[in-house]
Amino acid sequence: MSTLQVLQQLPLLFRYADVQKFTGNANVFLTRALKRGLIERLTRGVYINSGIKGMPRIEEAACFIRTPCYISCEWALNYHGITIQAPTVCTLVTLSTAVGEARRIAWHGADIEFSRIAERLNERL
Repeated sequence: MSTLQVLQQLPLLFRYADVQKFTGNANVFLTRALKRGLIERLTRGVYINSGIKGMPRIEEAACFIRTPCYISCEWALNYHGITIQAPTVCTLVTLSTAVGEARRIAWHGADIEFSRIAERLNERL
């Protein structure tokens, strides 16, 4: 299967494991596709099929990185028109402990940041 055929089979946002299903050597495939500008690396193990399928919205990309999570804080307020102030940080709430400044991801002029919520609070939602 050619590189373009594999990319047509992959969704807009995909993981390393998705590529392994289509190729014999996912590392070689991803390295070559990145060099050719066919895909973009969002974070470790997470890629965007930008050459074939375009770019996702930041909310879609952010929620794909770590699940379960949801958009919160200023970004959600702005998205729903409650505030007109444009935020620069897309904050997501997750159960994961990998949160904070060190886990912040810069992406197309905005930052994606994860905050942790206690599991007992998540059960009430």
